[in-house]
Amino acid sequence: MIKKAMILAAGLGTRLRPLTNILPKPLVPLLDQPLLIYHLKQLANIGVEEVVVNLHYLPEIIKETIQDGAKWGIKVHYSLETPEILGTGGGLSKVQSFFEDEEAFLIVNGDILCEMPWTQVIEHHKQQQAVATLLVRTHPGDQSGWVGTNGTDQITRVPDMPEDTASTKHQFTGLHVLSPAIFPHLPKNQFGCVLRTGYRKMLESGLKVSSYNVDDAVWRDIGNPSTYHAANIALLREHNERTGENNYIGKDVTIGKGAVLKGCIVGEGATIGENACLEDSIIWRGVHVADGTNRCRVIHIGDEEIVIEK
Repeated sequence: MIKKAMILAAGLGTRLRPLTNILPKPLVPLLDQPLLIYHLKQLANIGVEEVVVNLHYLPEIIKETIQDGAKWGIKVHYSLETPEILGTGGGLSKVQSFFEDEEAFLIVNGDILCEMPWTQVIEHHKQQQAVATLLVRTHPGDQSGWVGTNGTDQITRVPDMPEDTASTKHQFTGLHVLSPAIFPHLPKNQFGCVLRTGYRKMLESGLKVSSYNVDDAVWRDIGNPSTYHAANIALLREHNERTGENNYIGKDVTIGKGAVLKGCIVGEGATIGENACLEDSIIWRGVHVADGTNRCRVIHIGDEEIVIEK
């Protein structure tokens, strides 16, 4: 059983602005629940007992929201990266002592929404006797970086390595199972990427890095306002199928006379003005929507509203 994990949560969330001008990326709400809490619940459900969360941007807001994790049945530790952010490789290297006595541990990017078959992945990792197992998907075919396999679930190439026409292209999901054997290959006390730097060194050293395809699992990137909106609407549809409701309405929401909501997520304590008409929209906690507002596919985050193009 894997007992420890790391959630990467130090990023600036640049692509997600202006949402991340208010909240750090791991706390943006999905169906009125911070994304980071989804991860904590899932890790606790598979038996993970302790998790370390690295912090850099707006760290106190994350600490105040999550605290020690006891509410979700998991012990949360924090690794503050200051004055400079360390990246995925440097950030992981900084918490080496947290993992060095473990046989294996999990790493989760804090900006994705996923439901993974972790039990099967962990068993695959053990059978492969690899230093690391990357969870991958079929590559979307764009020009983004890709990882390559040799047809037997072995990683042969990571981004920035020379092109290899013999490799099958995959998209890395930001999820992996690691062993402490990776640490000598990570950057120390400096910025670095675990994928481009760490894994490259492992492969060049002849270490075994395996892959596990998760095409059939739920995986959504929350990297920009459009994908954030899409993830919320997908969760809303699932909620509607379970409950028969058309909207998700949080606690202590006030809806004015004549207001019409269709396919909306309204956060706790929000106020919808009279005769407002909202469709396929997300209203964050405590936000006031003015009387007579008529909007479709927008994210209301306070004084700003972000329109999502179809």
